[in-house]
Amino acid sequence: MATEVLWYIIPREGAYPWEPAGRRPVDLGYLAQLAGTVERLGYSGALLATDLYDVWPLGSALAASTSTRFKPLLAVHPGLIPPTLLAKMALSFDTLFGGRLRFNVVNGSTKTLQEYGLHVEHDERYELSAEYWSIVKRLTAGEVFDHKGRFYDLKNAGASFRELKPVQDSHIPLWFGGSSDPGIEMAAEHVDVFLTWGEPRTCWRRSWRRSGRGPPRTAARSGSGCGCTSSSGTPRTRPGPRPTGCSTSRATRRTPVSSATGRARTGWAGSGSSASTAGRSPRAPASWRCTRTCGRA
Repeated sequence: MATEVLWYIIPREGAYPWEPAGRRPVDLGYLAQLAGTVERLGYSGALLATDLYDVWPLGSALAASTSTRFKPLLAVHPGLIPPTLLAKMALSFDTLFGGRLRFNVVNGSTKTLQEYGLHVEHDERYELSAEYWSIVKRLTAGEVFDHKGRFYDLKNAGASFRELKPVQDSHIPLWFGGSSDPGIEMAAEHVDVFLTWGEPRTCWRRSWRRSGRGPPRTAARSGSGCGCTSSSGTPRTRPGPRPTGCSTSRATRRTPVSSATGRARTGWAGSGSSASTAGRSPRAPASWRCTRTCGRA
């Protein structure tokens, strides 16, 4: 089992960034320094969430200031960008930055999507997502094809950028976190990495069993993780029991439920505050203590 640890980068940074009083000023230089520190400390990349900044210019800026060891995980709402255009953007990104892009599939809320002119309800969003990502996966694998489905009717998709060859094996990896039945169904069919909160495995396994798919096959690992920060914003790990409700994420590489092939992979996405130039290299201990994100010492 291979393990990854990821940081969490959004433009709202500080000791307690969910409150305006707890935020610090953030600019491009700060975010580039943060990404560089995350890379130097040994994290494999960072989740760039759908926050104040659009993830594409943010991801491009951070990729330009780091090496291929830093792998940005870009949160993307299916349907807001046409799938053919998204695939071209992804292949362009991978060609320019050395094949390190990942997508975090975010289905969003009905209200949020309506702001952008997309009117689909909860279950329908997952139907759209399934069709959308099946198209993107084929296009980022280098295919040129016609497609006619419920939401998209494409002719000769991918032909205009056929010279943009895939840099990564297969397609751009898809990550996803969700627990509803439609979400589990979509993930089992299309997603490469199942992203879940730092909670007992029995919690998210129940969701998979409820769907009738069964849980993803993984190599077991005890405990969970939390990306913590000191008052100066330094990433750190501290031994101790994991507090209830720790708001970090764990991602498990999904292997086909019906075919136990390939290697399981586990990743950790810490959702603490910011990183700075000091700190200890990340570890994956049996349990971590989080003081900032969870509010408990």
